[in-house]
Amino acid sequence: MRMKWKGILIAGLFSTLLLSGCASKDTSAGKNGSKQEKTYSIGVTQIVEHPSLNNAFKGFKKALKDEGISAKYDVQIAQGDQNNNQTIANNFASEGVDLIFANSTPSALGALNATKEIPIVFTSVSIPSAADWSNRWKNREAI
Repeated sequence: MRMKWKGILIAGLFSTLLLSGCASKDTSAGKNGSKQEKTYSIGVTQIVEHPSLNNAFKGFKKALKDEGISAKYDVQIAQGDQNNNQTIANNFASEGVDLIFANSTPSALGALNATKEIPIVFTSVSIPSAADWSNRWKNREAI
């Protein structure tokens, strides 16, 4: 009987060790208050300074903060110049930011043309469905 209990105890310890090795150490929970280990690098591209665009970015930052997501933002304004806009997007792609937040139609176009690997969140875009963006975004085709 004693040998049977030893076998059960050893099997139980082995199972516990095996299952604990499969556990995730992701501490990036949101609203439950746990701390997050990773700080994400987010490239923010905006065509011009404008109150509505600035408010959209503030809302984006607040939403991430409310979810407990730590982020470092690199905010770049293209000053209304499409060449600057594309350069900004290309720089974010070459830097390998974790995410690009494109805050305007030209900024979204520049980001889409700059990378196929980096996730892009866009806002302040007029009627993306009219330009068939859904299929182009899904396939990451240049526009």
